[in-house]
Amino acid sequence: MEKSDAIRHAVRQVPAPELPAGFTPRLMERMRREAARRERRETWLLTAGGVGCFTALISACVTALWPDFRLRIPDFALPRPELPHIGLPHIELPRLALPEEDKSLVAMCVCIALAFLVLLLADLMIHRHIASSRN
Repeated sequence: MEKSDAIRHAVRQVPAPELPAGFTPRLMERMRREAARRERRETWLLTAGGVGCFTALISACVTALWPDFRLRIPDFALPRPELPHIGLPHIELPRLALPEEDKSLVAMCVCIALAFLVLLLADLMIHRHIASSRN
């Protein structure tokens, strides 16, 4: 017990170290820069992920709902890479056979879903902008 009391007494006797001049403002500025960098990275990743999801959704809908749809641009010919066969089964999206009168209804539902997703992304971006302007 005497040793721990002696250590506590010695620690209390030592003066607190002084911070260098301008330490607090430099630390706060660094924290603000890190927060801004993190927010920009999150916004970029969110936007890239949203664009990727929208692209996948649109291409899946076009592939499933309109199997006869072919993109025909004469100068746009990219070689299709052949992936090595590693024993996995070939995955193919299902093809839906809809009557002609239902195709316009399905197209309208897909457009409404896409509009909802776009508005949801816009809402998120606006809320992030408002939150960042408050800080």
